[in-house]
Amino acid sequence: MQRQEPSGPLHGLTVLEISGEAGHYCGKLFADLGADVVLVEPPGGDPLRRRPPLYTADGVPPVSIPFSYLNTGKRALTLDLDNASGQAEFRRLAQSADLVISTGVGDLMAGRGLSYGELGAANSRLVMVSITPFGLTGPLANCVAPDLVCLAMGGLLALGGYADGAPMRPPESQAYAAGAAFGAVGAMIALHHAQRTGEGQLVDVSIQQCVTMGLENSVQFYDLEGTIRRRTGGEQKAAGTGLFPTADGSVFILAAGIGGHRFWGNLLRWLRDEGVAEADLLDGPQWAERGFLAGDEAKQTFARVFGGYVAGLAKQTVYELSQKYRVPCAPVNTLSDVVRSPQLDHRGYFRDIELAPGHAYPAPGAPYRLSRTPVGDELVRPGRPGTGDDA
Repeated sequence: MQRQEPSGPLHGLTVLEISGEAGHYCGKLFADLGADVVLVEPPGGDPLRRRPPLYTADGVPPVSIPFSYLNTGKRALTLDLDNASGQAEFRRLAQSADLVISTGVGDLMAGRGLSYGELGAANSRLVMVSITPFGLTGPLANCVAPDLVCLAMGGLLALGGYADGAPMRPPESQAYAAGAAFGAVGAMIALHHAQRTGEGQLVDVSIQQCVTMGLENSVQFYDLEGTIRRRTGGEQKAAGTGLFPTADGSVFILAAGIGGHRFWGNLLRWLRDEGVAEADLLDGPQWAERGFLAGDEAKQTFARVFGGYVAGLAKQTVYELSQKYRVPCAPVNTLSDVVRSPQLDHRGYFRDIELAPGHAYPAPGAPYRLSRTPVGDELVRPGRPGTGDDA
C-alpha cells in the first residue's frame, strides 16, 4: 500500500497494536487523531477480517465491515509472535515506538518475551496499555473471556432485559468497547507524562472494572437502602415516566420525579391545550407524591390518558410538542432514523469508508471535532490495512 503522509493532533506518534478484538477500537481512536498505528497481525490475518457482515461486489474480494470500520487509517504488519524471529522483530520495532496496545493476558505476553518489563527496558519512554478481561493482577489475571463474559462478570448483564425474563446482552461488543475507550484515555495520560518526564509506564486496564463503572449507583442503592437493583425492561417504574407507543414507533417521557416535579404542570398544560380527554385526571396533589406515582392506579391512569393521546400521533410530532411545552420527552429512534438525523447530518457525522476503489459505505465518524486540527476522515492517511504488509 502506498503510504500517505498523515496529519492531525497526534501526528508523529507511533503506535504498535498487537492484534486483538478488545484493542481495535483503542487503536482506531489513535489513528483517528493522526497517529501512525501499525496493526500487528498473525499469519493468516486478524480473525476479525473474516467476521460478517461482509461487503461483496463484482471484482472486489469480500471485506468484513466490522474489520474495516475498526481499522481504517492503520497500516498492517504480519508477525508470528509465537516464534523467536517474530518476537525479536517486534522488540526491535518497540524500541522506536511511543505506545504499544496489547490484549494478551500476562503469562502470554511474558512467555513471548513481550511484557512491559522487557519492552520498557529497551525503551524508557515507551507506554504500554494492556486491555484484558480482568487486568494483569488477581486470581483471574490469566483468564481469557469474550465480551459476553466480561458483561456478565462486571454485573451489567444482570440489569439488562425484561423484568420477568433472562438477562439480555446489548448489541455488539460493548464491554470490549468500554475497555478500549478507557485504555485510550489511560494511554493518553501516560503519554503526556512520558512527554514531560521521559518516563514510560504500563497502563493496566481491566474490562471487568470498566463494565462495573456502568452500574451507576447500584452499589450505593444496596449500601444505603438495602435494595438490589434489578431488570426493569417492559415495566413502567412510575406514572409520568417510561415508553409509550405512537402511531409510528414510541417515545420516552420523563415528566415526573425529577426537578422537584416541576415539569408536571407543563405536561398538564400541554394535554389541556390539545383537548385531551380526561387530562384533569392527572391533576391534584397526589401526583406530586412518589409513593402514589409508583402505584398501579397512577400508572394505569397515566397510561390511559397520555398513552391514549400519543398513540395516534407520529413520534416526531410528540417530540416537537414536548419541546414546545418544555416536557422531557424524546422519540425512540430506529437505526434508519439515526442515519437520517438532521442533527447528525449537520455535523457530518456519517462518513464514507472506502473498501476498494469505487466501493464505500457510510459509517460513524469521530464523535468530536477539534477547532484547529483535523480528525478522523479529515486526515490524509491510509485506508483500511491491506492484506499484506504495508508497514
